[in-house]
Amino acid sequence: MLRAYFDESGTHWGGPNAAKVFVLCGYVAPEEEWDKKFSVKWAKMLAKPRIDPPLQYFHAAAVEGSGSEEFRKLSQQERETLKSDAVNVVVRGGLIGIAAGVILDAFHATILGKAKKVVGDPYLLCFQKVLIEVCRRAPMFLGENTNEDIAYIFDQHPRWQKAANDLWLKMIKQGLKMRYRMGSLTFEDMQRFTPLQAADHFAYETYRYMTEHLIAPIRPIRPAMCRFLSWKQHYGQYFDKAACLELLKELKKSGKI
Repeated sequence: MLRAYFDESGTHWGGPNAAKVFVLCGYVAPEEEWDKKFSVKWAKMLAKPRIDPPLQYFHAAAVEGSGSEEFRKLSQQERETLKSDAVNVVVRGGLIGIAAGVILDAFHATILGKAKKVVGDPYLLCFQKVLIEVCRRAPMFLGENTNEDIAYIFDQHPRWQKAANDLWLKMIKQGLKMRYRMGSLTFEDMQRFTPLQAADHFAYETYRYMTEHLIAPIRPIRPAMCRFLSWKQHYGQYFDKAACLELLKELKKSGKI
């Protein structure tokens, strides 16, 4: 069975420090790749810094700057090496990266009225898009059974879990279970599931890339994101104003609005 792991970034939509973008990113791969290859490489990566106690997990935001949580014990060079190693584990492995992102100002300015009722919020738009994209890219795995269900694991988030479950059930009632190979949907703790830590890193770097380069280029692309962008097995869709307007056309053409 294939398993897909996803995490989000940019969930703070209100207040003076509101996010400008929202992203949902992750990876899909066969169970064997996750359990026998990725997990071993990720564990070796976490064991590299010689600190006591050793690192138990990777958290992209906590590695930044001078570090927070247990990453404060690491030197600047160790933190930079850790970020680089985290990218290398996934781009040198048998994983496929899937991402969906929304520029929030563009979304709220174009997706209005009936269209907003159909689409929902940016999270639900991204949620549906990554399910579709995972299903589309899954046949790239050699020997993969295209009729087998895909298991989805998302990072725990109290704000989104119910909405995601409701949309999942709605899609099944619409007869989309087989089309998108919808197996199981669960929400787990990132610190306990290492693939979610890789998804967290991908989401964090994508968020930084969209806010610091796509919306208004204010600084060079970060090294980790340069590595992600150079990796051929990276797919997804980002909704700027043009993409939101195209979405409206699709909804009208399908008769949904």
